[in-house]
Amino acid sequence: MNDITDDSSTIQQTPSLRELAKLSLVERHRILAIYVPMMVEDFSNIPELMEFSALDDDWEE
Repeated sequence: MNDITDDSSTIQQTPSLRELAKLSLVERHRILAIYVPMMVEDFSNIPELMEFSALDDDWEE
């Protein structure tokens, strides 16, 4: 597990993807909700994250 800091500044252990998959949906959402504000900020401030190469003109090739 990896250390993360949530909004209350407490250090928590984040489960691996394999460990997340074993959790209940409610628990999984609680853990992942910590990351949503950070992802929104990243997508708002890093234009490259909004570039979808899969939608390029040659995506069918």
